[in-house]
Amino acid sequence: MAIPRETFKDFKAGRHRPINGDQRRMNFSRVDWTMDIVDGVYVKVLGANGRPFAENNWVWSPMGYINMHKPELWGYVHFVNQPNQSFRHKSTESIKWGL
Repeated sequence: MAIPRETFKDFKAGRHRPINGDQRRMNFSRVDWTMDIVDGVYVKVLGANGRPFAENNWVWSPMGYINMHKPELWGYVHFVNQPNQSFRHKSTESIKWGL
């Protein structure tokens, strides 16, 4: 996947775009509800208990449980200048998970 660097901003002083070798955490999430169309309007389908069916959650990088508010579990995006460069975890990553 290619994302133009110009679309990213970093709020650290003096850095506005990722540079070659930077790594950032990112995830994509989609929540799907079971829906019907009633009179041209989407309406959640209700179960026998009168409540909507549980949603389906789809994410790019598996979290291990339903909670997108854990950025330490998101996948990495590695910014490179040339295609096909190898991804390497930051050296601090194994230390962090060891703790």
